[in-house]
Amino acid sequence: MEGEGVAEGPDGECLMRPGVSLYIPPDEPHGYRNTGEGPLRFICVIPHVEA
Repeated sequence: MEGEGVAEGPDGECLMRPGVSLYIPPDEPHGYRNTGEGPLRFICVIPHVEA
């Protein structure tokens, strides 16, 4: 939505910026880092699976 950053995971880093979407598999360790000068704003959707 706004800003620039990277998503970090076991396979390295992926660029985060407006217009980019990422898929992170369930239970995969990951983190986010702001690499821009302004705020990093993004939407994170976590589906709920009924057991």
